[in-house]
Amino acid sequence: MKLIDAIRHVDDESEDMTICARRPWRADSDACLVRVPAMSKIPKQVIDDGYEYFFEDSVLREILEMPEAQTLSEEAKGRSSYLLRRKRCVPILGI
Repeated sequence: MKLIDAIRHVDDESEDMTICARRPWRADSDACLVRVPAMSKIPKQVIDDGYEYFFEDSVLREILEMPEAQTLSEEAKGRSSYLLRRKRCVPILGI
């Protein structure tokens, strides 16, 4: 799975999912969705496979529900490249 696919499909999954991705973080980076219960860590096998924490599903949902996100086109939301380029600067939707 690619990072862009994980972002697109996070709503298809149940709660407590975390997106993990391999660096460099780009839309086409390898990624996986991992179930991580509250107060737990990313499983060691995922880390050993070269993945790092990227976003929790709840954080991504909050960002996409911000009023600023409502003005973005569906295409922009789907590509989510603005998230990838500005990941370190949350909140990021003031563009």
